[in-house]
Amino acid sequence: MANDAATAAPLAAYEGAKPAAPQWFQHAVAAIPAPEWIDVDGSRVETYVWGRPGAPGLLFLHGNLAHAGWWNFLAPAFAERYRIASFSWSGMGQSTWRRSYSLDRYVTEALTVAETTGLFASSTRPVLVAHSFGGRVTTMAARAWGQRLSGCIIVDSRMLHLPASRSMPRGLRYPSLAAALCRFRFAPAQTCEHAFIADYLARGSLMQLENSSDWTWRFDPAIGPQLGDMIDETPLFRLARCPLAFIYGSRSTLTAKDVQQRHRAGSTPGTIQLTIENAAHHVMVDQPHALVDSINSVLRQWRLD
Repeated sequence: MANDAATAAPLAAYEGAKPAAPQWFQHAVAAIPAPEWIDVDGSRVETYVWGRPGAPGLLFLHGNLAHAGWWNFLAPAFAERYRIASFSWSGMGQSTWRRSYSLDRYVTEALTVAETTGLFASSTRPVLVAHSFGGRVTTMAARAWGQRLSGCIIVDSRMLHLPASRSMPRGLRYPSLAAALCRFRFAPAQTCEHAFIADYLARGSLMQLENSSDWTWRFDPAIGPQLGDMIDETPLFRLARCPLAFIYGSRSTLTAKDVQQRHRAGSTPGTIQLTIENAAHHVMVDQPHALVDSINSVLRQWRLD
């Protein structure tokens, strides 16, 4: 019963207080730069940049209804060797909302952010690193302009047919930040041993309503239905114009062995597949250091270290 409660509301026991965080995490979030704002088709896209201009580029892409912060506490681990950017999709995080959303527009957002932040300035072509829904956009980018990339690393993305998401209820309001934090949960639901990460992600997902003491979620509730059904992407992997690599959580409910086999069957020979032990779908929450090591392993195999 206690485990069920922790899954449904991993921050409820803290009642709005910040969980204690280890030193590595405190240093990482302290190193997060102020956001830059990049205009993409009329939307101001929240963007963060680390690293030396001209260094090989890494672009981090987050999952559905999440925000750039899902990668920002890991980005400093790469900043000495790479030029890094992360951003929030329009309608998510602090990026502005649109009248309409599409996967093609998200592909454009990724390209525009990569160009504007100088990720193409190096003689080494950049790499996209994407989690969950971001993997769908990334495979589209690999087909559209993959010749400009050294590769794409896709972290626990199912890539199989799913029905379009229903719109989220509008007007969800909570009387305080503490009350809102108690309602935060992962999707798919899972327990979280690193409450300090869950708390950081939850706070970045919330905003206080103007002229009110109430709080609500930052994402646009209208996004889901506009993105359409997810088709089976695996037969299209061979059309990617750059190498692909897949990283899975061993306990993920979205990328079980049958999904991994489909990915393998749909990919070109030599495609990298790695599994991180003791990680569910939200790999950066469960095993942040192992995820950094796995990304570095792929970059080494591609001779990009």
